[in-house]
Amino acid sequence: MRNRAELWAHGHNTNRQYHLPEIGTQSAYKANRAGVADRFAEPAVPKSIAVALALRPYDDQLLGNVALALGKAAKHHDAHPLYLLQTVPGSGTILSLVLLYDMHDMDRCPTGQDCVS
Repeated sequence: MRNRAELWAHGHNTNRQYHLPEIGTQSAYKANRAGVADRFAEPAVPKSIAVALALRPYDDQLLGNVALALGKAAKHHDAHPLYLLQTVPGSGTILSLVLLYDMHDMDRCPTGQDCVS
């Protein structure tokens, strides 16, 4: 996840350094990446941005594979706690898995407030 965020931030931070108009938050989608690397005048910058954009789908695929494998294992061993964590608004598969494995045992937290603490 961290690597994916760094690749996303690289393009946006470079864009800000050159005081260019915002790229937009939807650069995660391949269709919205066209022309992003061509915004920069210096020859090395577009290549650097293009490489970062090209790596994103590969990282997304790897992250998806890890999430799928962990999700299958968690559903087998901790199906109910995983289900409960996925009902939290804003909590997707990966965040639910991180919380599940960080908490180890949901019985440690008798209330939601205890869990958040």
